Formats: sequence, structure tokens, C-alpha cells
Amino acid sequence: MFRLGEINYCVLMRGSRNDLVILNFTKKDVNLYHVHNNDFDNYRLIKNPVQTLDKYFANALKGFPEEIPLS
Repeated sequence: MFRLGEINYCVLMRGSRNDLVILNFTKKDVNLYHVHNNDFDNYRLIKNPVQTLDKYFANALKGFPEEIPLS
């Protein structure tokens, strides 16, 4: 867990393509968010996280032959 300003984050995944999947503990929500290139000012909600992360991980196992957007 780390703190950025007034927000506590927990990094759930750090990808090899400068992707972070984070959980925001300050909002007390259950959503997952995507941060690209450490740009925390522009983090985005991951819609359909189960399906999205499943596609992302399957693609990673194949060596990232296609671009799978996380958000």
C-alpha cells in the first residue's frame, strides 16, 4: 500500500508495459483502476474488470501480440 496525497492505494498488479491496477481505499469502493506510466492524475476505472483482466493476462502469456486496453 502507498499514499499519494490524501489517497491510500493498494497496487494489485504491476504489468511489464507500465500498467498498474490499483484499488483506492480512500473512496471505500470496490472498483479497480488503471494507471499508465505512473500518471496518477489520470487514473481510469476498469470496466468489467473480470473479463478485462482475463483478456489482459491471456494476452500477456502470449507475449502481448495484441493491444488490450485496461480502461
